[in-house]
Amino acid sequence: MRQSLNFNHLECFFSVAHTLSFSTTSKELGIAQPAVSKQVKSLEVYFERQLFIRTRQKVSLTPFGAEVYENLYPLYCELCDRVTTILDDQENIRGKLHIASLQEVGEKLLIPLISQFKKNHSNISIDFQLLKGHEIVDKVKSGQVEVGIVAQEVIRENIRCYKVLREEIVLVTRNENRPVGKVNLRELSYVAYRKDDPLLQSFLQENAPHTKTKKLNIEFTVNSHRSMVNLLKEHPFYAVLPKVSVEKEIEQKELVVVDDFTLTSYLYLIHQDVDYMDQKIALFTDYLKKQLKEQKRG
Repeated sequence: MRQSLNFNHLECFFSVAHTLSFSTTSKELGIAQPAVSKQVKSLEVYFERQLFIRTRQKVSLTPFGAEVYENLYPLYCELCDRVTTILDDQENIRGKLHIASLQEVGEKLLIPLISQFKKNHSNISIDFQLLKGHEIVDKVKSGQVEVGIVAQEVIRENIRCYKVLREEIVLVTRNENRPVGKVNLRELSYVAYRKDDPLLQSFLQENAPHTKTKKLNIEFTVNSHRSMVNLLKEHPFYAVLPKVSVEKEIEQKELVVVDDFTLTSYLYLIHQDVDYMDQKIALFTDYLKKQLKEQKRG
């Protein structure tokens, strides 16, 4: 069975055909000379014919090698030109990109990633909003926001939804309030995002399925994770938060995780479901999915 032909075979062949030197080609392409020889040899195996005559004094094309060069080099040049054109088009993508995210995720995770994307694509301007989950979904559906990051899977007509990052949800309290013995979630005092805090509801469903949020002792509600953390430092409350929100406080031993309880949640990327996606949106979503996938591995 004939082996496959690849771009590297041709690149090395044409370079040697021009320079008539394996060592010069090695320097021009920035690869070791044995690698150049291997690529040329692979091409000779593919054609089952010798392409070069090699002596101590010189390298020259065989008649068959000259025929291959004459027939394929114009096509190779055209292919290279087309690849360059595609890359130039990518670099010339411009316009404004509207992105929205939940506040905590946006501030701690997305801002650095979006900043790097902006450095790589200076022709694209960014409008980044920190919103509530339902606001993000509504704005994506209406087209006011092109890419959104939310904490719950969205199943709606004309919206595409991708699971992009696993998130660990923890129950935390201040260090002095660390519980001793078995913890009953119904007996704790909480600070929550709101009375019907969806994160708290999911946490209860996982760890105390027969307990309703309305039966909990919620002492304080504030719609900011940062404010919740600050309240935890001052009061003997408990809170259910993404671990990323309290990593610094845990490391500094200001807050502790109640290890008996855990919840795995996910972040989702959403955008409109269209037949032909705008180039800048496709560019950003591909970038973001790749970056978040790498963070997941890390």
